[in-house]
Amino acid sequence: MSFFTSLLFYRPCSPPVITGDDLAKFISRIRDTDTITDSGYQDLRVAFGNQIDQDLEDVTWTEQVSPQVHVIHDIEWDIESDVSSIQESIDCLTSDKRHVYRASIDFGEPIDQVLAPITRTNSPENETDYRPDSISLEIGPVRCYSLASDDEPVVTGWISLKLSGYGYLYPWTFRDVVERLEKTPEVKRLTKVCREFWPVPSKRPERRFIEARKKHKDLWPYDDFDRPWDWYWGVSESG
Repeated sequence: MSFFTSLLFYRPCSPPVITGDDLAKFISRIRDTDTITDSGYQDLRVAFGNQIDQDLEDVTWTEQVSPQVHVIHDIEWDIESDVSSIQESIDCLTSDKRHVYRASIDFGEPIDQVLAPITRTNSPENETDYRPDSISLEIGPVRCYSLASDDEPVVTGWISLKLSGYGYLYPWTFRDVVERLEKTPEVKRLTKVCREFWPVPSKRPERRFIEARKKHKDLWPYDDFDRPWDWYWGVSESG
């Protein structure tokens, strides 16, 4: 069985209107953090349409075509390209004023300073290593879930910057990993871009959100459940 884990820096609350040109500017800011190498898988997929939060549809779905065979389908992308560089993605989106509905943009492999603090190998408690090796931007419903929980995935936001790779976190806790991320200068440069480009008004959340954080506390890596609105770290595990 292959385990796969994504650490998601996500924006909660209603999403802003985002154009293709906005994506180009954001990608340019991410590139300027000097935290991404020229290696690794790069891909550009964007669907244009109405507001991002008009529905909770994912970009892929699975169809069972026989008792033993399942086929994975994608939505219809308006832009779908195996790009060879971040600059190619920027050039493709610059001046495009169409409203983004969904996007999945793989930037490639982050530098070692980003990955080393959250890479775990040869752990005596877990023979399955955790090796994140990619960074991407996702526009669409952000779903957080843990292998340790029987709950359904929780939709926590609409924009996320993802660090992903094979393996799972144990024996680290999600909180352990977030502490590592928040102490890493190179990761701070990435999260600063997110906060500045698509800011979140800092105010105390309504009670229903506080209660939701308490209910799904394994997905909430912070001490205070009434933490003011901001970008947060989330996790999704599969396997």
